[in-house]
Amino acid sequence: ATAPTRTLNFGSVTASSITVSAAGSSDATAGLHATPFYFDRDAGVTNSGYVLGDWTDSALSVNTQYSYRLKVRDAASAANESSFSDTQTKYTYANTPGTPSILSSAATSLTVKIAVNSNPSNTEFAIQEANSGNFVQANGALGGTTVWQTYAN
Repeated sequence: ATAPTRTLNFGSVTASSITVSAAGSSDATAGLHATPFYFDRDAGVTNSGYVLGDWTDSALSVNTQYSYRLKVRDAASAANESSFSDTQTKYTYANTPGTPSILSSAATSLTVKIAVNSNPSNTEFAIQEANSGNFVQANGALGGTTVWQTYAN
């Protein structure tokens, strides 16, 4: 008896959820079990149990990396189970930052405060000046290259 093949895919992603699927998984001999897919997050932190279709892992933290793997079972009378797939990772989205505020201004400079909107400290932001389309560089000058920095920077 052979174990079924397994293919882990990602579906929709939001700031608080990631959907995983097993499209492409199969078993040429016995077919797949009625609930064939078992999705595992972060090596056993949580799992889907055996399910028929996609699994949406919800109540996740914003802008955080999660790792997933999959195993599949077939419909044989003594179900054959695959080993876990290779682990794949995906980040939840960051929250859209709020409107920045100008704390102070001078003839050639501004002090801008980013509204981080509950994003974690590792979230990176880029500030674009609307008139020229240029971005704030690491040294505070404007330039054509997008520069991503954390709030602390």
